[in-house]
Amino acid sequence: IKILIGYLLSRLDTPLTREQLDEIICGEELANYFEMSQALSELADNGNVIIKENELIITDKGKKNSETLEHDIPFTCYNHPEGKTI
Repeated sequence: IKILIGYLLSRLDTPLTREQLDEIICGEELANYFEMSQALSELADNGNVIIKENELIITDKGKKNSETLEHDIPFTCYNHPEGKTI
């Protein structure tokens, strides 16, 4: 889940809000709210993500880690069964 959050934040041109991330992760049933919250908290604690005024901003450290680990994201996360690409 942490890898997926890092991947999403590093690929977008603008920061996401926590609500938007919740909609993507939980709405697509990739993880539940508690798993997502725990992963986001760990990313912030480790300096990979900054949570500022409800915006989630990936740090340079987070971008580097995301690039290194993005191949570990399961293919099913990229291509949703309903034909949506995340």
